[in-house]
Amino acid sequence: RLLNGDHVRVVATPGQQGDLGQEPPATITATVVGLYPNGENGETVVSLEVPEGQAAELAARAATGKVALVLDSRER
Repeated sequence: RLLNGDHVRVVATPGQQGDLGQEPPATITATVVGLYPNGENGETVVSLEVPEGQAAELAARAATGKVALVLDSRER
């Protein structure tokens, strides 16, 4: 389960064709700053802190729904 303060990578996932291509998928490093579960549908909105220069890219990727979060480390 994700917790505030966790370090994650947001990974671009394949499009409709499912083709991964030759290059590794694009990633953005981030820190979890908020978790907002929706009990009605079981989904959770995750708020992330990212470097300013990558915020627009992340917003665009998130809008497509074609991203995955990878937990890199948990500092406690």
